[in-house]
Amino acid sequence: MAIKTAKKKVGEKIVKLKPVVVIPKNREEAAEFVRRVGDAQRELKRIAADAQGRIVAIQEKVGKEAQPHQEKIDRFVDGLFLFFDTNRAELTESGKRKSVDLATGTIGEQTNPPKVDLTEKTEVVLENLRKLNLGEQFIRTVEEINREAMLKSEESRTLAATVKGIKVVQTVEFRVKPTETLEEVVADEARLKRRIA
Repeated sequence: MAIKTAKKKVGEKIVKLKPVVVIPKNREEAAEFVRRVGDAQRELKRIAADAQGRIVAIQEKVGKEAQPHQEKIDRFVDGLFLFFDTNRAELTESGKRKSVDLATGTIGEQTNPPKVDLTEKTEVVLENLRKLNLGEQFIRTVEEINREAMLKSEESRTLAATVKGIKVVQTVEFRVKPTETLEEVVADEARLKRRIA
């Protein structure tokens, strides 16, 4: 009742053949297949939970190992900044340079380009810009394809499909939902047919 994979030796190579798909003979066998899908789903969940637990444990261990080194870096950077800031005029030749080369590396500052941070929600800022008549200057209007309008009716789908670069697609899905796990396995029927062909 399982999917079996065969291997065949062709010359010097071992070629993996397509899996043999076993088809249930009746409703009882089909129910057994669905039960086995549920069993496999539970095993996948167990494996994922185990992996997640290991990942968390590794992250905690690495964090503990890294913390003293990060604290050391922070103290050295703090000291270097205070040294640079105190001796800025001498080190930068009165602002002619932004950085200083030392025997083991470089210290200095870099002025980044200005950026805009929003201190309120986007909707609030948009409304404030409109109230101040700054909408045209500071609000961007984005043109995008309205897919929902294209799918609204059979007529709109047919019309949209006449446009070069647009393809209206509808797929059929095959679904298996074991009662015990209530998790559906969803597969595109066209892909399934290609896979088992």
